[in-house]
Amino acid sequence: MPTLTQTDGAKELVERARAGDQNAMAMLQMVGDNARKGVPAAKSAALQVKAYISDNPAPLEHWEEGAHIIGVLKNPDNSDEDVFSTLLLLPQFEDARLVNTACVVLSLGDPWTRERIHALDSVLEPGGDQQHAFRMGVEKSGDANFMRQTFRSMPPELSGFLCAGHCIGMAHKLQAVRQNGASVGLLCKDVEWELGCV
Repeated sequence: MPTLTQTDGAKELVERARAGDQNAMAMLQMVGDNARKGVPAAKSAALQVKAYISDNPAPLEHWEEGAHIIGVLKNPDNSDEDVFSTLLLLPQFEDARLVNTACVVLSLGDPWTRERIHALDSVLEPGGDQQHAFRMGVEKSGDANFMRQTFRSMPPELSGFLCAGHCIGMAHKLQAVRQNGASVGLLCKDVEWELGCV
């Protein structure tokens, strides 16, 4: 029988992740990875997380549009340009969970190599505001405080480019951690500290 600590911990992690806490997202990812490897404590924790999510589904205000966006991102037949155009729409939903889901979905597809990211970057006007916002999103992905502050101060017409860069940058980092064994600190330095990896 699960302890209160496991149940409460699952609730806290899920709600923090839903609120956009990247530390909680990384911890949930690690719990899932370790559970799939057969680690007993992680298997028990994963069951509690699944139970909490099942009993407390997160309402998406724009669930139909959100599902459509994720469908476009998941479809391997869509070009990178179509994926990019779809990512530009994310800020209008004002839902951090949708952005986080987009990052994870993108990380499950083909590798986001530097060449692939550069190809999208080169479509934008060289030295223009859109390219600058996109590059900033890629470079600063994982820095939640920076992203929050920048979104607040950035003109709305550029926020999609920042968001697209963030999603692609996070997908690239998630792939590096998952496939290449990179340090979890690549995702977020706070995650590395919170997990005691430093």
